Amino acid sequence: MDSELFQKRIDELPVAPLISLAASNCQHLKVIVAGNAPAALLVANEIKLHGAEVIGLLTEGDLCCNFALLSDSDLQAGLYFDLMLFTGDSALKVAEKYKVIRHKSAIYKHELKSFSENIELLCDLKSKRVLFQQEQMLNQNFYIEGFSDEAGEQYAHPQVHAVSGEKVLCIGPYLGKPLQAFAVSANHSFTAHCLEANPYTYAELCINIVSWKMQHQVRPVCAGAWSSTGMVAFASEGHTGGGVVLALDEQHPLKPGEIDLAIFTYSVDDYIKESGFVPTLIESGRIGIAYDVVTGARQTIETYKPKLIILDYPDSKVPALLKQWVPDYKIYYSECGRVNYGVFFFGL
Repeated sequence: MDSELFQKRIDELPVAPLISLAASNCQHLKVIVAGNAPAALLVANEIKLHGAEVIGLLTEGDLCCNFALLSDSDLQAGLYFDLMLFTGDSALKVAEKYKVIRHKSAIYKHELKSFSENIELLCDLKSKRVLFQQEQMLNQNFYIEGFSDEAGEQYAHPQVHAVSGEKVLCIGPYLGKPLQAFAVSANHSFTAHCLEANPYTYAELCINIVSWKMQHQVRPVCAGAWSSTGMVAFASEGHTGGGVVLALDEQHPLKPGEIDLAIFTYSVDDYIKESGFVPTLIESGRIGIAYDVVTGARQTIETYKPKLIILDYPDSKVPALLKQWVPDYKIYYSECGRVNYGVFFFGL
């Protein structure tokens, strides 16, 4: 059946069918996202990353976000948009409510994820199986509690963990849980420098270090880690992950209201040159920053080949990059109860 005949048959149907669109299909479109609040916010962020202009969210209940919250009166007032995208468990029900604009409507379709490249890079069957199973669960939108326990914990992996005499560079320790874990696995015989960007969290971290009697072996620094040394500004969620990095261009200065968080960051290479502290283990524990952290640590990684514990999404580009730099690295993976992401472990 040719396309014209197919379209004619579609037009003859009593109810026009709703098409399904993925985030990549929404580029350059003005989009309204409609559905239950958590799902609508996730979809809005996803399509924005793919180049869509999100006009606002049409959802019930209160929602704290950076998008406009719309109502039926906004639609009746003639708000212009290219597409209304329905999502969540109630997508079809919401679509029925707005059937008068069916010609500009679609159901959101999640992109199927494939982690095959990273699965190939993993060195053991257990890691491969866990990453493959996580791929299946994410694509089918379900979760099995504790399914990856056998593959190892974030700070107690059988092959990559802190040992006695370890020198640790800990990036994003939050309130210090990684330091406690390193103390256990290294039998309290370790030294560490840690970079914590959030000044309020940093203050609490320092209190914890003193209360745990670690002040003589841990040096906390109130700064972040990034691909280069300098100031980094974030919109939306900021340096805790998922934020949007803002270009610091002197010709286009940013207004204070556009910045959610601004921090000073080191590249790992610059920090090591400045401090003289050469780590045998680097741990990056904040989601969303792994690639930039690793990019700023290239010289250190190629020269010293430290063990690495890297928290990142399962389709991360970090494993392939590090395998290029240090072909001898053995790579392991565990989801570590993180659901949507996990931990890559690198060692010789």
